[in-house]
Amino acid sequence: MKSTIRAACASIAFAAIVAPLLSQGAYALDSLPTGVTMFTEEKRYVAGETVRLVAQLHEHAISNTLALFTVYAPDDETFLVSKQTIQGNMLNFIFSLDKDETRTGEWTVNVRYSDINENATFTLLDKGLYDKAVLNSPVLRDGRGAELAPESIRAGTEMVITAGLENDEEENRPYVFAVQVLDEDGMPALVSLMTGNMSPGQTVNPSINWKPAESGTYTVEVFAWSSLADPVPLDDKRAGTFEVY
Repeated sequence: MKSTIRAACASIAFAAIVAPLLSQGAYALDSLPTGVTMFTEEKRYVAGETVRLVAQLHEHAISNTLALFTVYAPDDETFLVSKQTIQGNMLNFIFSLDKDETRTGEWTVNVRYSDINENATFTLLDKGLYDKAVLNSPVLRDGRGAELAPESIRAGTEMVITAGLENDEEENRPYVFAVQVLDEDGMPALVSLMTGNMSPGQTVNPSINWKPAESGTYTVEVFAWSSLADPVPLDDKRAGTFEVY
């Protein structure tokens, strides 16, 4: 699929099915109607990645006052302290994890302003358990296996959503391949997954069938995990957009 790849918000419905796994998009970590709601792009990270977090302020937020963000590692050591001036009811907090960071486990981001003092958490994964496969961008194909041209996708016509997945290990590897399709409003039009096994160095092309019911702009996201019982991402999610006519 020759379309622009972009990140997309994961839906609440999909997160409910695979809550330990996803993150993606705006993932609510803590929801306090009278305080602050924290959102992060991912629930799990590896060393060297950038953490992006949004704090939605519900009350007690006075413009031009300071909000203090503090990041704590699993050993309770302070990793980072940052101040931001409140303008409106949203704060964006972005920081990078050191590429050599080895303190895996649960990290905490604390925000304080006025009389508000709240935490959000994310997990730092062992990178040695993470980069075990290479997941390619999603491709849309017809029933014969031919790639669909962007202008040829029609509502009511079945398509195949697939993506190449390569095993980087010198051992057999089970995998879970998951697909989520979001409509223009970010609501799930499809949530589906399948399981399989890869031989050492093997590339597989798992696929999910889908028949769009309505025309519009859709975002397709594909994921690869180690298993359902122990859902460690094998690679970053991949995503793309397409039009249904």
